[in-house]
Amino acid sequence: MTTVVALRPHTQAVLQALGGLGDTGVYDGKGPASPHEHVPYIVVRPYLPRYDGPTADIAADVDYRVTLACAGTSQAMTEDTADRARVALLDPAAALAPVGRLMRGPVTYETLRSCLQDEDPLLVTPMWTVLDLYTIPTTPG
Repeated sequence: MTTVVALRPHTQAVLQALGGLGDTGVYDGKGPASPHEHVPYIVVRPYLPRYDGPTADIAADVDYRVTLACAGTSQAMTEDTADRARVALLDPAAALAPVGRLMRGPVTYETLRSCLQDEDPLLVTPMWTVLDLYTIPTTPG
């Protein structure tokens, strides 16, 4: 049996860090059934991790990467949501290393897609989205 660095606890740490954003909905992997069900909202999706060593080495360092898709009904709402998420995840005091792992550097982010309006003609109220990628470097602790 091969053991690998568990990525799910990293995702749970991100969800927990974003849980204090007031009226913002935070979703794990998939947004609300209707885009207007809970606005603004953030969808957290794991991205391809990078390992410093063999993938099967539980003692390997890992750069856990996660995308946040922030959505709202206006550009200002969406940008504000992305800004608040950024503050929560880039806060040095945020507990983003799961149990048994330690942070080995600061969290970094890059914008994958700037704030764009959805052009879907079926949406009564257009939605805006921002897509950011965060990297959370951890090491065994």
